[in-house]
Amino acid sequence: MFRRLSIFIVALLFHASVWGQTVVYVAQVGDGRIADIQFQTTLIFVNTGGDVTITLEFFTTGTGAPLTLTLGDLGTDDTFQIPLRQGESFSAQTPGTGGIQVGYARVTIPEGGMVGGTAVFTRTDIPTGTILYEAGVPASDTLHDFTIFVDTIGNRDTGLAMVNADIGGGGSPAGGSNVVNLRLYDQQFNQIATTDVPLNPGQHSARFIPQIFDAVPQAAEMLGSVAVSSPDDLTAVTLRTNDEFGVNFPDEVETLTAFPVVEGSAQAPAGLFSVLATGSAAVTLDLSEVEETVTGLVFYAFGGDELLAEKVRGLGPGEGPVISEVLRLARGGRTVDRVEVELIYSGGGRSPRITLEH
Repeated sequence: MFRRLSIFIVALLFHASVWGQTVVYVAQVGDGRIADIQFQTTLIFVNTGGDVTITLEFFTTGTGAPLTLTLGDLGTDDTFQIPLRQGESFSAQTPGTGGIQVGYARVTIPEGGMVGGTAVFTRTDIPTGTILYEAGVPASDTLHDFTIFVDTIGNRDTGLAMVNADIGGGGSPAGGSNVVNLRLYDQQFNQIATTDVPLNPGQHSARFIPQIFDAVPQAAEMLGSVAVSSPDDLTAVTLRTNDEFGVNFPDEVETLTAFPVVEGSAQAPAGLFSVLATGSAAVTLDLSEVEETVTGLVFYAFGGDELLAEKVRGLGPGEGPVISEVLRLARGGRTVDRVEVELIYSGGGRSPRITLEH
């Protein structure tokens, strides 16, 4: 239970200009206690510009409703005004009392302000006062497309927290798309699954990768990546935990590591194949989402682990983006059950093999 609650109570800051202001989001905050475990979040800001007063607002996970928290000597509220003179810094920690509260924060910096920061999450063993770990995440920009590394091998797990920051003038939610697309790949860039996550402007979502892809058993024990795309402005934090389920401190100390959110996502072709009566495969491939220039293709047809057919095809000027091909077998009695394809780029480079859908 601790594992499921602790991984996402950390923070990521990013900057987005709104009507001359700078809006900074903390993609995950949390505070409270579970049994003998205490969670706290420390917010840190540094002002390198002129005198400003920043506005700090907290929102709940899920709906994005106002979240009331206690923050250092500032008191208890869902909104705080924090004055920062030139060169001043600010640090305040939530108390870690009461039940667990999870959400995110939004910081509005007036026009001309130069305030940066981060947040640090702390997990403490209450009986001994031992700090089990601290995790902090540096500033990052808003993104429409990004990719995260996934590691769910053994006791490790990877989580992703996102905020739809598609806001209009004055910092109010705008009419966003309400859907974020996630694509799960193995380390060879074979697409395993894809799913859409509902996320309205102002809303917050935090889940483990195996929870997001709960219908995909492979997601619970793999190395790979997840590519995330949305027309809306997103902020995200991804963390890897190493925690043996059911074993607690001092027999085990869980670790928590922030992983980078990598801007952009590789574009795989959309493709599928069907099996003909002869056992051969009819392939259709859409290259419209591939950004690099494709000059050729290599098709591989398999029956189990046996390579049944291999075909190289060059692409002439004007061909595509939709390509059709039939992979005929050298001998009968076998049936294609898997097709892979490599893209040959201008200059001779090749893509990793991509497994097509059947």
